[in-house]
Amino acid sequence: MMPNHQESEKLDRVTAERWVRGMRNEDSARPSGGKWTMDELKPMAQKFGINPDPEDEKFIEFWVMTNAMYSDYCGVAKKFNIVSPEFYGLMAKAWMEDKDAMPNKTALYYENIVKKNQ
Repeated sequence: MMPNHQESEKLDRVTAERWVRGMRNEDSARPSGGKWTMDELKPMAQKFGINPDPEDEKFIEFWVMTNAMYSDYCGVAKKFNIVSPEFYGLMAKAWMEDKDAMPNKTALYYENIVKKNQ
């Protein structure tokens, strides 16, 4: 049973950076860590209507989830010849905008799934 969470939980930058550093990737050429830096994802975030300020909560979430999508699903994407960083950015955006999810889905995912395995 998951603990009761308050809606005020947010994913802060320090936690996000720790998460990305600790990612264990499906990509054998890059077995751990993030694929993209915040600076590398700023133009894509802006294109998708996300403020690219590295202190902005939505941008932090976008950066983490774009890296997480790559980390977890690059093997599947490569089987379909998908190599575009925008694919992972769009997957991250879809994750963030999930209408079925609780508020602060990414922070809750980190606390209840990722953190327990790091």
